[in-house]
Amino acid sequence: MNIIIKHKNRGRIRVQLAQSRMSPEQADLLECYLQGLPQVLHATVHERTRCAIVVYRGPQAELLRAFQRFSYQMETLHPPLSSRALNRTYEEKLVGMVAAIRCNQNAFRYFGGYSEEILYDNMKQVVIKRLLKQEDSTLNRQFEDFAGFYGFKPILCRPYRGQTKGKVDERTESYDQAPLYSSLQRAGG
Repeated sequence: MNIIIKHKNRGRIRVQLAQSRMSPEQADLLECYLQGLPQVLHATVHERTRCAIVVYRGPQAELLRAFQRFSYQMETLHPPLSSRALNRTYEEKLVGMVAAIRCNQNAFRYFGGYSEEILYDNMKQVVIKRLLKQEDSTLNRQFEDFAGFYGFKPILCRPYRGQTKGKVDERTESYDQAPLYSSLQRAGG
């Protein structure tokens, strides 16, 4: 395996792997390999930067040779169950959900309110399981709570029907005609 030394001190080295991407599974395998070396006291691998930080004892050249011997296909590597991939999955879902809610809140603020019904494409932040009829579909629970808090009904676009999606020219017309609930009116002011 080819590596690039990014930083080194006595007993500590940070290297970057010379590969374009690193999956969470590959990071787990490399970390398992490094932690199994007798000269390694501690090792951490970051898949996003493709970097490994290793605290070791003994000669540095021996550790660098160990990096060169490493292969993801080593049959002796059995990393413990890792939460790295699971954390990444839920982190991406959480960030996507927060972004969807923030975008809606920003739109409500910009337009000074919202309509009784809002048309949504079938994005995963809104609908988990889309069936032909909206009543049979399963909405994302967090988004359903969000819609309930603001008091609007999310309407889902029909799958494979481009006619149900808004068009750029029609958007301004429907905005002018849609009844908006102002936050001041809803607060009783």
